[in-house]
Amino acid sequence: MPTGIWINEFSRGARKAFHKKHDIPTEAFVVGHLGRLAAEKNLDFLSEAVIKFLERNKDAYFLVVGKGPYEDTIREIAMGKGLSQQLRLVGVQEGKDKVDAYHAMDVFAFASQSETQGLVLTEALASKVPVVAVDACGVREVVQDKVNGRLLMREDVDEFVGALI
Repeated sequence: MPTGIWINEFSRGARKAFHKKHDIPTEAFVVGHLGRLAAEKNLDFLSEAVIKFLERNKDAYFLVVGKGPYEDTIREIAMGKGLSQQLRLVGVQEGKDKVDAYHAMDVFAFASQSETQGLVLTEALASKVPVVAVDACGVREVVQDKVNGRLLMREDVDEFVGALI
């Protein structure tokens, strides 16, 4: 593993406190994403898929952790579908707050088409959060389909939504 993580640091998080702090109902199902919000992360596809999931699951939320040029695009996609109330863009989280963010998620959604290390995938899994991801270099080395998440062999919105479900 090119860059290891201290698994114990990710073993405990404050899900309820994070939900409360960011106005997410305790019982809500949360699809999460953490990373730099940039074009190379394939966030158009990811946002489209998660928003379609939210349309079918009115009690679910999309938690986006990070900053970058695509932040406004994600917000606009949600607003365009009338789902901005189910979106939480919480900015960069560090240390314990980052761990709590992972623990606030029920599934980690990832669509980057190329990763050098997939560190956020490893962190999500260390937090015991299953991953739904599109197959790519750096992703397939971390996500094992139907073992620790779903690894989708192609970019298909309906397949991604099905995997989230």
